[in-house]
Amino acid sequence: MKSISKIKVRYAETDAMQVVHHANYYIYFEVAREDFIEQFGITYKEMEDQGIMMPLVETQCKYIDAARYGDNLHNRN
Repeated sequence: MKSISKIKVRYAETDAMQVVHHANYYIYFEVAREDFIEQFGITYKEMEDQGIMMPLVETQCKYIDAARYGDNLHNRN
């Protein structure tokens, strides 16, 4: 199953040059993960309430191009 999360870059997520700070991409990834889980009819909170945890144990991100203030991002899972 695939999902697409749409995120609009907010001013607070950018630096003085209006480029997204690198740490914020992981927030966008987490939004996409929650959207993906909800396609199965359950929220992340409901999973945790049932004792199902999904910790990230390793991450890696290759930055190809900068996202900027006002950009509309599409995160595909």
